[in-house]
Amino acid sequence: MEIFAKDVIIGDFKFSDYGLILASFNNYSETTDDLGMDHDTIEEYIGHNPRPIYLGSQYSSKLKPTLTITKNPCVHKVLYFTEHECRDLIRKLTGYYGYRRMQILQNFIDDEIFFYVRTVSVSYQKVMGKISGIILNMECDSQFAWTRETDITILAKRNKEFNLYISTDDLYNYVYPVMTITTPSALESISIKNLSDNNWTTTIKRLSAKERIIIDSLHQTISTSSRQFVADDFNMHFPRFVPDKNSFMADQDISITFSYILPRKVGFI
Repeated sequence: MEIFAKDVIIGDFKFSDYGLILASFNNYSETTDDLGMDHDTIEEYIGHNPRPIYLGSQYSSKLKPTLTITKNPCVHKVLYFTEHECRDLIRKLTGYYGYRRMQILQNFIDDEIFFYVRTVSVSYQKVMGKISGIILNMECDSQFAWTRETDITILAKRNKEFNLYISTDDLYNYVYPVMTITTPSALESISIKNLSDNNWTTTIKRLSAKERIIIDSLHQTISTSSRQFVADDFNMHFPRFVPDKNSFMADQDISITFSYILPRKVGFI
């Protein structure tokens, strides 16, 4: 699929800042030269990649956009790319491993969404022997786009139910949030139960006063502000959301913050 848009941001690289626009070439364009930059990668989870893909990803297909970059004639007098300009652009757009966040800016935006992309191959579009376009063949981390991160703080009361509505477009899989818990006083244990998910319960033991615990369900990590966890301090039930309504109940008075992003089945418009 070929993308047309007002502007594009990949990582911290915004096309319009460099006088670049997206364009398309018809079938009468002179030549397309492949630069031989194709590469295969084994995708793995390393550190805190914003959207890691695990070996054996659940996604059987991915979005594969094509970006054709040309110079903006309202900004540049010379519309062909020099060798130095090509090398500089390719270094900025391909000089990293893994996925980077890409935002497609349209004239009308219903929802602020992002894609996580990597460049698979690069080619040049030539007209009369000169480079008039740089073509990026890209691959997304899944078939979904993603929303901006949402943060919701709940002042949970002991044994009192509270609800969260998760408007995910992936109705077959869980949404994995980052959950931050702040305790007002020392507690022997706390349990947070998702009544909508067969009573899936997250339990943490031996909490100190004003302790701040961060449970990252996506990366399956847990950290705390005041100590190191031992094996039986956490039952390894990482919090998760089911699509639509989630009814939770905590067995203590605590502050809980959920941070999450949601998949969107939008493709490219």
